[in-house]
Amino acid sequence: MTSSELPKMNMPERFRASVLQGTKLAMTRPVRFAPVGSRFVAFGQEFVLVAVRELTLDVVATYLYRVEGFRSKEDFMECWYSQFPDSGCEAGQTVYVHMFTKAGQVD
Repeated sequence: MTSSELPKMNMPERFRASVLQGTKLAMTRPVRFAPVGSRFVAFGQEFVLVAVRELTLDVVATYLYRVEGFRSKEDFMECWYSQFPDSGCEAGQTVYVHMFTKAGQVD
């Protein structure tokens, strides 16, 4: 499958630099959207999912905000509220952390 045929992952523009520089290595969603090994395109580059973990929102906000591309837990939560207003914002709610890397780094 070529890059043009891969699914596009819509991420806010604020993440362009951190995704392309490799400092944003995860994206958390209220549902699991793809299995490990899946490929996708973001900002014109191809990436591969290397892990998917089921955690709670408070664990992600407290311990993983940096790999999510944020400066603080509060910054992460503010973005969560704006991106997923209907998903809930309970500390103990289940979320899915999708870890990724640029394609070719794991091939």
